[in-house]
Amino acid sequence: MEWLIIGLIVGTLGWFALRRLIGGGASPEELKAALDAGATLVDVRSPAEFQSGTLKGAKNIPMGNPPQGLSKDKPVIVFCRSGARSSNVARQWTAKGYKVLDLGPIGAGRKLGL
Repeated sequence: MEWLIIGLIVGTLGWFALRRLIGGGASPEELKAALDAGATLVDVRSPAEFQSGTLKGAKNIPMGNPPQGLSKDKPVIVFCRSGARSSNVARQWTAKGYKVLDLGPIGAGRKLGL
């Protein structure tokens, strides 16, 4: 039983580490296609984090705030510091009918040249 618990903990930590390295659930191709289609890039970090630096052209809508000013007809790409908040926001906004792609951590966007 102890090995099962240890395995679950190690597996979960490994999943989070891998997600942080490679970004969110969207592939680079999906992200590029969404950007070409006029996607809105949304930083879901706090205003203070946003002010400290973000991706070019990103709009700040902190996690927990409604997705005001976004169109349900236009894709939205969300990101944050580690990918945890953007993953939650992507699920919430998708459930509300928005076309959301999760970039994951801001570093993944920088690796893609955003």
